[in-house]
Amino acid sequence: MTAINKTSYSVLKNNPPAILVIGSATSTVTETAIALGKIYMCIKGSEQPCEQCKNCMLIGRNEHPDFVHFDTSSLGIDTIKVNDIKVLSDFFKLTSNQGGTRIFSLGFMENVSLTIKNTLLKTIEEPPKNLKVILHTKSASSVPLTIKSRCQIIDLRKDIETEIDASIKIFSELDEKLVPLLFKGENILVSDAAKSCQNYEVEDILDRVVLWIHDALLVAANQHPLFFKPYNDEYIKAIKSVRDVQCLLETNHKILEMKRYLFNNLNKSLFLENIFMEFKNGFK
Repeated sequence: MTAINKTSYSVLKNNPPAILVIGSATSTVTETAIALGKIYMCIKGSEQPCEQCKNCMLIGRNEHPDFVHFDTSSLGIDTIKVNDIKVLSDFFKLTSNQGGTRIFSLGFMENVSLTIKNTLLKTIEEPPKNLKVILHTKSASSVPLTIKSRCQIIDLRKDIETEIDASIKIFSELDEKLVPLLFKGENILVSDAAKSCQNYEVEDILDRVVLWIHDALLVAANQHPLFFKPYNDEYIKAIKSVRDVQCLLETNHKILEMKRYLFNNLNKSLFLENIFMEFKNGFK
C-alpha cells in the first residue's frame, strides 16, 4: 500500500464532504487526485483500491463521469475566471451518473481566482448530496481560513529531509544548469541564463531560484543551506558580494510575486529574462 493510501483512508473512511490535501514533492497533483478518487469510489470499498473494478479503471484513465479533476496549471487566468466557474457550478448541480458518489478535485488552490474560491466556499458550506470536494495546495497557509476550517486535512508531506531529497532528484537536470548561473550573482548574464533554461518549466525555474535565495539568506545569517547543501562554500563567497541582504530578501518576494503571471500567455524567453534580471538586482 502506498503512503498516500495509508494516510488518506483514515480520513476518507469518515466520508467527509470536503478535504484539503497538502501535497508532497514526491507525487504530482494529478497522481494524488486519481489515487484519492479510487479510494473514495472503489466498488470493493477496501482500504487498498482493487485497481480492477469499473470505477478504479475509469478514474485511472480520468474518464469517470462522476470524477472531475480540475488542473489549474493547464489553464489561462481568463479561462479560470470565466468559463470554468460555469463548469464548476454545472457539475455541482448534477446528480451522479452511477447513482453514488461524485468527486470534484481541484489543484492547486494557489492558482485559482477569488471568484472560484467563493464558489467553492458556498458549495462546501452546503454540499449537494453525495458530492465530495478534494482541494489541493502546496501550503495550508495559502488557503483561506473560511475554506480550510470546513475541510478535513490530509498532509502528504514527508519530513523535510525526505522532501528535499525528492526535489533534488526531480530537479537534478535543471539544477545542473541553473545553480552555477545563480552563483554568478550580479555578474549573471541575463539573456544567456534565459537561453540555458529555455527547455524547462518556468514554474520550476521560479521555485528553484526562490529556494536558492532562501539558502543564501540562511548562510547570510550564519546558518547552513537547506536545499542546496553541497554549496555551502559557494554560498559564503556569493554572500560577500551582496551589498544589502534586505535587498536580496525583497528580491525573493518580487520573484515569488511573478508566479501570479504564470498562467497568462507569456513570452517565455522574455519572462525568463525578467526572472534573472530581478535576481541580478538583488545583488546591487
